[in-house]
Amino acid sequence: MTLLYVGNADGTGMRGLAADLQVRGSPAWSPDGKWLAIGVETAEGVRLYRIPADSGEPMRLTEHHAVDPTWSPQGGFIVYAGEQVGPEFELAAVTAEGKSHAIPSITLPRGAGRTVFFPGTDTAPRLLVRKGDLQTTEFWVIDLATGKEWQLTRFGTEYHLGDFALSPDGRELLFDRVREEADVV
Repeated sequence: MTLLYVGNADGTGMRGLAADLQVRGSPAWSPDGKWLAIGVETAEGVRLYRIPADSGEPMRLTEHHAVDPTWSPQGGFIVYAGEQVGPEFELAAVTAEGKSHAIPSITLPRGAGRTVFFPGTDTAPRLLVRKGDLQTTEFWVIDLATGKEWQLTRFGTEYHLGDFALSPDGRELLFDRVREEADVV
């Protein structure tokens, strides 16, 4: 069973959040630090929940599969990964109150993993995603107002990208990568 804990940056003050909920995927903090959004295993499948950071009852936000959320910069809505169909999944969005939030139709490959918003306002939101196939993974930017996508990096097949983070000002990208150097004889 996977549980959700929060604590101080120095490792002290650890406490469980919503101890009766079995979480799935990566959690996301709201911009104001008052809430966490995360997928939770329910009898119907994995659903997105909003969990208060201090105290109070968790709130179910979706009635369909939802994991790996990310809050928009101003906290107006949350983008998440829908159910994987074959090798792909669609992104969807919901408000912090559980109302559907319209975004363009965006389908990503299974290996894309989570998404991160570029800093800015909710009126011109852009997402950073990892996208590619089995041999090449690159960083892409998606404009959530238009659905337009553009490639940000061109690493080629030499590296496989892992997890990533974007600096608060959006100017630096931190990521891990694995360099494949094995020869098979």
